Amino acid sequence: MPRARKGNALRKGGQRRGGARSSAQADSGSSEDEAASEARSTTSDCPSLLSTTAEDSLGGDAVDEQGQQEDLEEKLKEYVDCLTDKSAKTRQGALESLRLALASRLLPDFLLERSLTLTDALEKCLKKGKALHHYPKPPALLPFRMKK
Repeated sequence: MPRARKGNALRKGGQRRGGARSSAQADSGSSEDEAASEARSTTSDCPSLLSTTAEDSLGGDAVDEQGQQEDLEEKLKEYVDCLTDKSAKTRQGALESLRLALASRLLPDFLLERSLTLTDALEKCLKKGKALHHYPKPPALLPFRMKK
């Protein structure tokens, strides 16, 4: 009987010797991108504002606008909650999302009702960070300090 070749020679069944992967390993290799995207989504519980700004630009009647405003305010509340997260990337994302949301729409009632909450959350967020250069334009977010 002939001997099998060493190395990467084909074996019976089409598998290669030595470097062959099991089907579970092959499947996990193809799903590495899925696992990476899932890991990114679980590290940041803060929603993305991109879909909201796209919806806002479409416009609509008064009822849709009111619903969009309420949705935006809910997302802003979530962003404020994310400002005190342990992860620096989550805090950065929350700051950037807040900046974009407040730049895209004027929300005076939301800001007046939550001025102290926003100020406290921003201060805690900036204190948690080791250096201010990690955050996207924090001075742009600090006008929340409203004097009475």
